[in-house]
Amino acid sequence: MGTAVIDCVCRRQKSTMPSSMASEAFANALGGQYGIYLRELAKDFDVAVNTTDFFSDSDSSVKLHKDYYACKKSKHIVRSISQLREWVMTCVYTMIHIPGLSNPADLLTKPLALEPFRRYRDAVMGGLVILKGVLQTNYLALLTHLLQSYAS
Repeated sequence: MGTAVIDCVCRRQKSTMPSSMASEAFANALGGQYGIYLRELAKDFDVAVNTTDFFSDSDSSVKLHKDYYACKKSKHIVRSISQLREWVMTCVYTMIHIPGLSNPADLLTKPLALEPFRRYRDAVMGGLVILKGVLQTNYLALLTHLLQSYAS
């Protein structure tokens, strides 16, 4: 919300796919469904919701979701990813490729050297949190404030 991460999910895949592109596309489709739930939840808290940026580190999956006819070899997965593709075409989501070297999700999914770890940690913890469209703060300030209010 704002520039802050509000949720990140890492789990083992429930099925196998014939290619890594199919696997990524299917995972993105599941993520899109969960994103719709989070968008509706945000609306319940009176948060204005516009087009949501949907980041994926799979360039082929991003192209597949953006362009219905991008890949002739993807007919076997069209059915499972059609809902996300529809959301992209109706501007609910904007699919964006994020290169592997710039992916903060690596903080939660890979062992990292100290420098990338610190960079990703600071990016996630320094994200702006927007509450009720007015208050802007970062995670560290928000956590400090919450801890102080619980202590007193």
